Amino acid sequence: MITMEHTWKALSNRFGPMDGDRITIADCRAHVAERRRAGIKDGTLLTELGHLRTVLRWAEKHGLIARAPYIERPPAPKPQERHLARDQVRALIQACDLPHLKLFVHLAYATAGRSSALLGPDLGSL
Repeated sequence: MITMEHTWKALSNRFGPMDGDRITIADCRAHVAERRRAGIKDGTLLTELGHLRTVLRWAEKHGLIARAPYIERPPAPKPQERHLARDQVRALIQACDLPHLKLFVHLAYATAGRSSALLGPDLGSL
């Protein structure tokens, strides 16, 4: 809920005075352009407009508006790849107090495996 309240601060100036069912693609594009000029990245814009879309769909479902408009959003940014250097992996392994944690770090680094894949179907949800 806190995220929605924070998001509304960014949306309220443009979308607050508008009827929800009258929001257009041009309004969404204007929001994106304004926020980009302010230095806001596309991941944040995706969240903001996603929250707006969620609220409008909820309002449609509960009969508050006749139809939720299409909310255009920027494409999702590519996830950043993060890799540990060998010295970082060594430091991580040395910081592990228990042998099974050291083994896990070795396997995770050597195979680039997800924890659920390394632990197996019975332990992957731990």
